[in-house]
Amino acid sequence: MKASEVCLDANIFVASLTREPAQESCLELMQHIEQHQSALFEPALLVFEVTSSFRKKQLRGELNGAEAERGLEIFFNLPLLLQWQDFLMQKSIRFAEQLKFKNTYDSAYLAVAETRGIPLVTLDAELQAKGKRLYRDIYTPEQFLRVPRA
Repeated sequence: MKASEVCLDANIFVASLTREPAQESCLELMQHIEQHQSALFEPALLVFEVTSSFRKKQLRGELNGAEAERGLEIFFNLPLLLQWQDFLMQKSIRFAEQLKFKNTYDSAYLAVAETRGIPLVTLDAELQAKGKRLYRDIYTPEQFLRVPRA
């Protein structure tokens, strides 16, 4: 089967690796990606967002040190293709301005997906709703899994 490409928001990785309400759907998504050998094109800031989220969960008592280390070990073994080209960051700033986002974190995922013409999967309702004004191919994990693929 031919490998596909997808961009996943940091919240997908965090939810799949920690106890969160969306963990089941995110794990199903990750299994789908593994089965289809999908390439994960991600903005480079993903690494910082995921590690920061794990630290916040530690501080709130949602993860202990061993759980955080194990989750990050799994995360860093994923076949991530990190993107940091200047034109993507410039596009991210333009998207953030157009969508009235205060920062460029969410718009960086949108910029990567839109530039490559690949799906963006997120748990962020605001990113999905606003982002669709600029790029239609944005999904929740459940929606993505229901879309027929060639």
